[in-house]
Amino acid sequence: MWSTASASCAASAQCRTPLRRANIFPVGDPSRQERQLQEAIRNHSAAEVLTDEVQRDDIPLLLEANQNGTTVVCSLHGKSITSLVRHLQRRTLLGLIENPRDGVVSQRDDSIFSTIIEVHGKGLFRVVTDVDTAIAAVLNRRPVDYTYFGPWTKEYREERLKL
Repeated sequence: MWSTASASCAASAQCRTPLRRANIFPVGDPSRQERQLQEAIRNHSAAEVLTDEVQRDDIPLLLEANQNGTTVVCSLHGKSITSLVRHLQRRTLLGLIENPRDGVVSQRDDSIFSTIIEVHGKGLFRVVTDVDTAIAAVLNRRPVDYTYFGPWTKEYREERLKL
């Protein structure tokens, strides 16, 4: 696993994770993240890449990594899967393309994600495990099938998550 995320063991070149040995590339300055990702993906044959706060310049590298069989674990900032579908640059990570003539967004490829976890507050999570079906639901203005974790109530869902 090659990680560009800050970690408690980032001072050393390697540390142990629950999965396997991990090589850490401490980024420090976010402007270095693209170079660090490129190094891990292209020069070290990373099996997994873990990165925090994907930037616009990271997207082509993450797509390349996924096409080469590298597992990508990352965080993206957005309110929901719906907001990610609407975000122009991040759409490509979901396998989406926009027709330049009519502006219609459609699914061209599978998403690089197998799971999406939305964090809605301390201990409140919505999880999507069938990402491509969820994307199709968003595109067709149908409800997304979520698994809820935490103290959700029907009233809370209706009030807070009007998407």
